Amino acid sequence: MPSQNELLSLFRFEVSLLLEQYRGRMLLMIAKNKKLGIPAKTLRSMREDPKSKWNLDKEALNKKIKGAVAGIVNQVHIEGYQQGLRK
Repeated sequence: MPSQNELLSLFRFEVSLLLEQYRGRMLLMIAKNKKLGIPAKTLRSMREDPKSKWNLDKEALNKKIKGAVAGIVNQVHIEGYQQGLRK
């Protein structure tokens, strides 16, 4: 079982990858919208709309991060449980 520091660094790496993917998708969406000539005011209102692609992507990112956290918490709990059984 990896140490807690290894788990933390793995979590940080996974979250940084998720954030970088999200950032890339947002930059691509912004570039496409600018190419189509959509004004900044419209883009802002799209971003603030709870049913927009922006917010759906943000919610998906939050779920992925929560899943990564849950995975690490489960590993720590399982390790603690197994150590308790060994005593």
